[in-house]
Amino acid sequence: MLEKLYALSEVEERTSRKASAIYNDIRKKRFPEPVRLAGGTIVRWRESDLQAWMDGLPRGVDAGMNADAREAGIVARRNPKAEKATA
Repeated sequence: MLEKLYALSEVEERTSRKASAIYNDIRKKRFPEPVRLAGGTIVRWRESDLQAWMDGLPRGVDAGMNADAREAGIVARRNPKAEKATA
């Protein structure tokens, strides 16, 4: 069975992260490297690599949180003021 490969836009959607954060974390070895196809002009991420990365996140940490914040152990907190404004 062939493994699903994700384009950058799909990785952004799946991880709730922007391309700049993804590539920054790749440089810092904090995010899976993409597979390069067609002589390196096309990049895709393996589903298994993304799932392993998400499985490795600390419990209660949003995948979209900045890797530096995750490394520092900062957990995203709800903003009650923002919730009141939208209610």
